[in-house]
Amino acid sequence: MEPQVSDDRQPTRFGWWLLQQMASLTPPLGQSDLARATHGQISQATISRWIYSPGKPNPDKVILLAPILGVDTGEILYHAGHAQPARATTDRPATDPLMAKLAILIGDHSPVPATRLNKLRATLELVIEPYEEYLTRRRVG
Repeated sequence: MEPQVSDDRQPTRFGWWLLQQMASLTPPLGQSDLARATHGQISQATISRWIYSPGKPNPDKVILLAPILGVDTGEILYHAGHAQPARATTDRPATDPLMAKLAILIGDHSPVPATRLNKLRATLELVIEPYEEYLTRRRVG
């Protein structure tokens, strides 16, 4: 899916990358959706500024987007202008896009209604339980 640009301003290089990442998610995220997914740590105005205004985003803030977008923190720091490609790694593991989606769905500010959220959590526990048992047996044995 192509990123949507809503006005005459042109995104920066980082802005284009960020818009592409947002558009590639299922469902695609807009700026306000992305801001909400940070649970108030980054405003929609800040995201807009990062997309359209020259300058580097605050690295401590921009890395908060990595798990939401399903990218490694080194990758987002590189695109934001804070790391060289060879050094674009971090001690934090790369985040699977599915895990980022689950974090949004079952997080403190979940968009899922409470009754459905409880069912989702119960289903996830049923799916995870056999794997936890397998891992426990494997460590003991």
